[in-house]
Amino acid sequence: MRTSLAEVRSSLLAIAQVSRAIEYSSGTGSLGGEGRQVRVADLPAGTAVRMLWRTASEIEATTLEVFVPVPRDGGWLLLSFSAPLGPLAPAMIKLFDAIAATLRWDQ
Repeated sequence: MRTSLAEVRSSLLAIAQVSRAIEYSSGTGSLGGEGRQVRVADLPAGTAVRMLWRTASEIEATTLEVFVPVPRDGGWLLLSFSAPLGPLAPAMIKLFDAIAATLRWDQ
């Protein structure tokens, strides 16, 4: 499946908008980071930005955040999932992705 130039532009715009939102809310201004995976995901609710990372402090935790644009609003909906279950992380990530994929907007 080929990605069109318009889809690439839309994805880059989505990442730039989320990056600005993160910079504003957290002061970090960075989507990347050690061990952080960022990608654009196509969901039924629209083109989203998906960030996944693991922390290894006192308790190992996996966090998935999905930023979905709100139609006709200009804002973003944040779906945030976290599980302090290191060995179960792959299964939990699949569950989190499945939940995010159920989001749909009413017309």
